[in-house]
Amino acid sequence: MANEIIKVTCAKCGHEQRVTKPAKPGTYQFTCKDCGNKVTIQLRPKPIQMEGQPAAAQAKPAEKSGKKQQIPVLGKPVPVPGKGVYCIKTPAKLDKVYGFICPECGKPVLLKVGKPGVVGVSCKKCQTKTFIKVVEETAPAAEPKKQAKKQKKESATQDAPRKTAVQHHRKDRSTGMLTWGNIFRRKKFVLSEGSYTLGRRDSDYPSDIQFDDNEMSRRSVLLEVMQKPDGFYYKLTVKKATNPVLHNNKVLDEDESVYLNFGDAFQIGRTVINFKKVDK
Repeated sequence: MANEIIKVTCAKCGHEQRVTKPAKPGTYQFTCKDCGNKVTIQLRPKPIQMEGQPAAAQAKPAEKSGKKQQIPVLGKPVPVPGKGVYCIKTPAKLDKVYGFICPECGKPVLLKVGKPGVVGVSCKKCQTKTFIKVVEETAPAAEPKKQAKKQKKESATQDAPRKTAVQHHRKDRSTGMLTWGNIFRRKKFVLSEGSYTLGRRDSDYPSDIQFDDNEMSRRSVLLEVMQKPDGFYYKLTVKKATNPVLHNNKVLDEDESVYLNFGDAFQIGRTVINFKKVDK
């Protein structure tokens, strides 16, 4: 519209005056007639209206849809025997994104794992390693017949321990031994067929193989030596894990079993025990 009149108010004296609106958008200055103060105004271009769209929709800025996604936080990492090694007892679900605070440097750590099991996550800043158990999502309820069949199958095998590393000796008829301690006080225990409990030294609740380690549970693990036609098998089962039990640096749960192979190492409390062939 030509010669359009607009009102301009002086910020200094508050006087209002009428001026001719400039034809083009931009920044302009006017002089107050009462006090001589320079008044600056900014004219913005009118929004372009699309065909079939109301003007109010054009002028209103687009609203952001949805809320900011929050990343769930896992439990607090607790130390396990070993320098700079921690574990989180709260399990993480498969293909979900989680976060936790590094216990050493305090930097946030993000976690997303694509396979179930016990995994180790390293902090990018200080390389502190934290072990976390990843589980799959619970499957939806099955049909009544299928559910009953599944429960029957589970009840038949509920006493069977889980195996995380079923690797046997290939027709090796040699027996094995356990070694621990430093080079000055090295100890060893030769294994024969049978069962052995390992744990902290305690006169009231003794283990077959005892250790002077206050961070180890009493009767913490069970080691079974079984002789079969193709050789010896050595099955390690966690019976009590107040402090985490590690097999080759992987945390084991209570009632979890693994088969040992020559060269393996497992840790109870702060004691590292190596599994080797008997010296000949």
